[in-house]
Amino acid sequence: WLKVHCRTGKYVLVKKLCSGRKAMGKKKFIGQAEMKIGVIGDEDTVTGMLLAGIGHVDGQGKKNFLLVGAKTHVKDIEEKFNELTSRKDIAMIF
Repeated sequence: WLKVHCRTGKYVLVKKLCSGRKAMGKKKFIGQAEMKIGVIGDEDTVTGMLLAGIGHVDGQGKKNFLLVGAKTHVKDIEEKFNELTSRKDIAMIF
């Protein structure tokens, strides 16, 4: 993971696209089309990103976004961050 500073003043975590995962003994590379963006942010940021089409819910009900409000606990944000960074299909966390 690389920590990249954006012009907006926010930091974004980016994962190398060439990182692979093993499938049946062979290394499988995730293509750019299969990679997703994870979002942790306020209502406006998350809504904008979802309207742009980055929202994804897998078969187990795991989402690639977290809407943070005034009542969101830091523990919930940390858990979502750790979940997103451990996923192999997430290329960037915004």
